[in-house]
Amino acid sequence: MELRALSVSGAQAGSTVDLSVVAGDRLEEVDRLLFSHPGLTAELQTLDPLPFQNDRRPHYGNFKVQVAEDVPTGRYEVRAVGRHGLSNPRAFLVSGLPHLAEPTVSHELDSPTPLPRDTWLQTNATGAAIDFYTMHLDEGQSVRFEKFAQRLDSRMIGVLELFDATGRLVAMTRGADAVDPVLGVTAPVAGEYVLAVRDILYRGGNEFSYQVVWQQAETATDFTASAAAATGALPSIWMPESASLPDPLALATEPQPVARGEAIQWPHDQFYWFAPGREANLFEWNAKEGDALSVEVISQRLGEPTDARLTVQRIEPQAEGEPKVHDLQTADDSAEFGDAALRLQSRDPAVQFKAPMTAAYRLQIHDLDVGESVQDRQKYRLRIDAPKPDFVLVAYHDYPHRDLKQTRPVGSKLFRGGAETIRVFAIRRDGWTGAIEVVAENLPEGVTCEAVVIAENQKQVELVLAAKEDAVHAVETVRIIGSSLDQKLRQAAVPATIQRAPGAGRDFIQSRLTTGLQVAVSEQDVSPLTVRLGDGDVPQVKQGETLTLPVRMTRREGGNVVCVLRPRDLPANVTAGEIKVEAEQVESKVELKVAPNVAVGRYSIWLQGETKVKVRKNPQLLERAEAYRVQLQAIHDDPAQAANLEAIKAAIAEADKAVEAAKGSAKPQDITIFVPTNVVTFQVLEP
Repeated sequence: MELRALSVSGAQAGSTVDLSVVAGDRLEEVDRLLFSHPGLTAELQTLDPLPFQNDRRPHYGNFKVQVAEDVPTGRYEVRAVGRHGLSNPRAFLVSGLPHLAEPTVSHELDSPTPLPRDTWLQTNATGAAIDFYTMHLDEGQSVRFEKFAQRLDSRMIGVLELFDATGRLVAMTRGADAVDPVLGVTAPVAGEYVLAVRDILYRGGNEFSYQVVWQQAETATDFTASAAAATGALPSIWMPESASLPDPLALATEPQPVARGEAIQWPHDQFYWFAPGREANLFEWNAKEGDALSVEVISQRLGEPTDARLTVQRIEPQAEGEPKVHDLQTADDSAEFGDAALRLQSRDPAVQFKAPMTAAYRLQIHDLDVGESVQDRQKYRLRIDAPKPDFVLVAYHDYPHRDLKQTRPVGSKLFRGGAETIRVFAIRRDGWTGAIEVVAENLPEGVTCEAVVIAENQKQVELVLAAKEDAVHAVETVRIIGSSLDQKLRQAAVPATIQRAPGAGRDFIQSRLTTGLQVAVSEQDVSPLTVRLGDGDVPQVKQGETLTLPVRMTRREGGNVVCVLRPRDLPANVTAGEIKVEAEQVESKVELKVAPNVAVGRYSIWLQGETKVKVRKNPQLLERAEAYRVQLQAIHDDPAQAANLEAIKAAIAEADKAVEAAKGSAKPQDITIFVPTNVVTFQVLEP
């Protein structure tokens, strides 16, 4: 299931709102919403009973959402559950301010929509149009306008423009990918002002929703307290700073001003404001020869529109005049990790520094992004400590396809006898280079997942979750755990999600971190094909030799077709060709050619099968429609119902239409599927 848009993306704490699923793929019969906070609950709305039935019908995809009064302000996540499993997450904002849902928004500058202060307005951008709002400001009154869109998984890149009563542009700002605009203004004169809100490319529709609010500010550049306090359970960073999600309270820590050449001691961990314009913040400390430090600036990962650079310098005192400063190391963006789908990158710099001599050293930090379209003050977190070699894992549900560029948001649906994959990346820190064993915990009953190994020379691996043929319906939050082979290091993976597929003028895949990885099992569907690799043991192969692994298939209804199997996650210098398994064939083999220079160690591989199968989308829909038709026929044939004959005939006519409409869901359809095998871990030995 792919969830792209909801009718409402937020609500006030203590309120109840109507929410509908309005955009996505395979969203049939959505009857449940899962929120990331227990204080957010949803009740499925219902429709009147069908004629001659007593029970109300589910109004699929439509809910009453209750937000408890004690839910902290912030961003949370919601997932849809329906006939086709569990969807990807969408963001949901809880605020302490009232919300105006479904307002009538003006697109005329001469008749703008009134926008009350301290009130969130929710709507969708309109294609090729501008939304206009009006408010009264007193002379010298400082206010701040804030728009949420990117932070709520909307495609909208916002532009805010403020005009005075004469139509003169007073101030403007715009957002960017992953950044929403904030506009601070001090009114030059008293009067009516108009706020213009639009998408930067004038796009619109359900996937371009936004929320906007304006509030009193101490000054025009007062951006220390967000109107939404959007530091809740949903992180906005793209690359983790540690193995666990950042403490939301840390984001509210008041940054400190920096004295020029401020003396610091390490370990050091503090929030600061960036210096204005192109000026730099300077920190000084003394180090002995050989002292090793890990220096990290965290800002963009806190949601700030920044691009920090840090430079480590040695200070050489002079007998007379200013000391000389020698640049030793400079860092801009952190290294990029991931694949063509999930890009783990950050504009936050980090360096590993070893003092070449006993001396005084200086750290220079400044923000390269000094554009006028973003707020004036941005914060960062400076951490200096001794190196702590370890690793971070990031895991996400990857879209089943042979081409990563086709990736789109996806949730989870395990067929009985089926399998799906979770991709896991390893980010090694402070020089740590070991192998990592990865396991999945808290799996639904009837679901298995074999442990895998990320070798020393690898960055990623795939976990394959497989459901038994008797697995029952379940939705569980799984935990991905990585451990060093000596068990001295153990880390939980940070979950991530694909946020948006390419489109609407943005030809790249967007991703972010999420609050959890959920797995859903369907007991209504059976996989047409199950492919098993290996014999269940840990085979061994020597450098320069070939390892042969058996492949066995279980074919079910709709699965007696040709299947092409492609090796995945092969280590460097291990090769294997794709395998074509003919229709009706149930056994094959794969040969792994291990070059003499393959590093000794354990490696995990799997095969991805591509095949066309016949599946029935929703045969239960037809079964229900036919059962109701039979019920109506029995009522029709009952002499006691003679007085209701005309109403019964009308109901039968409608029931016949419903049966015909449901036949398409029960008819076998040819679709291409990508079937993962189980993972096999093998060991490479010396000759």
